Amino acid sequence: MTEIESLPGAEDFGDQATEFIARAQQLAALGLPMLPDDPAAAAAMRAAGYVVIAECAEVAANTAIVSVLSEDEGLEHGVAAAELAAALSVDPGQLAGMEFLATFRETPQTGPVLSGFRRLPETA
Repeated sequence: MTEIESLPGAEDFGDQATEFIARAQQLAALGLPMLPDDPAAAAAMRAAGYVVIAECAEVAANTAIVSVLSEDEGLEHGVAAAELAAALSVDPGQLAGMEFLATFRETPQTGPVLSGFRRLPETA
């Protein structure tokens, strides 16, 4: 046994790394677009809208607090919890922690807008 393998939690780290890699491969298989590095092209893509993976962090009153996983950490969007739950065919109480697909659009006039909510495809 190596010195690293003998550290407390080393086995858990290996399991976490395996899960992380499997999850990254699953998400990559969705083939979702990435924003281009060119600012003008990225702005055009945002204005047109593109599919993203989003996660409901919590439900507060009638609002689902949603994070887009490809955006800067900490940027959250408020979405009507009833609308999101209906689109995903779940009870609003089941939304917290749920990941799903959404269409993300952003223009100077509208700011960021999420719509077109749907479940992530089932994987094997």
